[in-house]
Amino acid sequence: MAGNGTVHPIESKYLVPEVHSLMEVDGPIIDVGSLKHLILLVADKPSDLRGTYVGKYLRYGEKTSFASDKSRAVPVPKRSTCAARDPWYDLTYTRRGQLVWPKSQQYRHIVAFNSAGLIVNCNLYDVTIIDQTMRPPKVVAAVLNSTLVALFKIYFGRYAGTEGNLKTEVIDVNLLEIPDPRYATREIAAKLISTFDRLCTRDTRPMVEQLFMNCRSPERVEKMKQSPISLPKELEMRDRRDLDLAVFELIGVTDAKERERLCDQLYFEAAKHFREIRIVEIKKQEQRAKSQGRGLRIDELALDVWDALTEDERLSIPEWIEGNFAHDWLVTIPDGNPKLPEAEDMLDAATVFFSTTKGARAMRLNCPARAHAEVVYQLGKLGIRGDISLPNPAEKLAGELSWRLSNIDERVDELARSRSTDESRIEDLAALLRHWTILGKPKNT
Repeated sequence: MAGNGTVHPIESKYLVPEVHSLMEVDGPIIDVGSLKHLILLVADKPSDLRGTYVGKYLRYGEKTSFASDKSRAVPVPKRSTCAARDPWYDLTYTRRGQLVWPKSQQYRHIVAFNSAGLIVNCNLYDVTIIDQTMRPPKVVAAVLNSTLVALFKIYFGRYAGTEGNLKTEVIDVNLLEIPDPRYATREIAAKLISTFDRLCTRDTRPMVEQLFMNCRSPERVEKMKQSPISLPKELEMRDRRDLDLAVFELIGVTDAKERERLCDQLYFEAAKHFREIRIVEIKKQEQRAKSQGRGLRIDELALDVWDALTEDERLSIPEWIEGNFAHDWLVTIPDGNPKLPEAEDMLDAATVFFSTTKGARAMRLNCPARAHAEVVYQLGKLGIRGDISLPNPAEKLAGELSWRLSNIDERVDELARSRSTDESRIEDLAALLRHWTILGKPKNT
């Protein structure tokens, strides 16, 4: 597709994948199949392209003017960067590095190993290793993907704005000091390569605690920041630790226990740093949202309110039943819409019927007594499914369940009104809180 939206057929041999953004890269090795952009690579002279689709496409570009926000509309060959080439469309001279260093970085630390020799966008830097005998590319890739370098880089780059986005220019990358791979013994080099290969088999995760990544509320993050530093998932991975231990060995730490101690300290400092960056980001995002006339989202408000609940109030209904009542009768609540006959029904007063589709025969669930049927019916209406143990008798549970549900309604309405005066937002916030207090808050929120 051309810049003006017109579609042109081109021979596939002239198209190659391009790494456009680090967002397309999940780990230290680039998966060509995940790349979304292609680049046109043609070195042949125009005379050699007669009768080809790509030749027609290039001639179209020579005659057609394309609008630009930066300059007046002119045919492509007359644009300054294109006019400097001979021929104007030839990009095959581009030198492709063995490694890819991202100009902008946030919570993931990835220096991609470009084993496929892919072309990268201008926001990604090609890192070319000149002496590959003394500095094997994969050994360098292992070192650059270490947590030590992830922490070192913050002292050479600079944070852009307040959103945790670290910018590193070419001069910063050139000045960046790293453990010298030239001093790797054969044994250490083998460790680095082995652990790096393991690192490449999975996605690289953020070096910030998941709770802080999920948090959107400045009020909530103020409370959360008082909690002890915990390691994000990335810093708990065995492959990463083995890589970092090998890097410490590379820089001369010969004692294994000392390497472990240094690794623990490194992880603490890394987690602490990225937590602090994330806290600032959350606060600034909220300030910007308010300045743009947007308040917190409903889920952000709900997370803030959740911290105001007591431990007992945070228990889901299944958790509350499990912790407060005997486990005498195990029942599996099926899918479907529950129906409970009248208490005076002589045959089915202790039976709950679950129907899934209109016209289909309802499933019978026979209960020990009417009180059990009332509880099962109530749980089914709440959306609770699966195995749950109920006491026998169940009259006390039936009464306390009704009381708890009534109390939940009052409590979430009270808390929702304490956070907003907009009736629509109050209703949405209360509904989400009710959902969480009944079925449980998702673990990843």
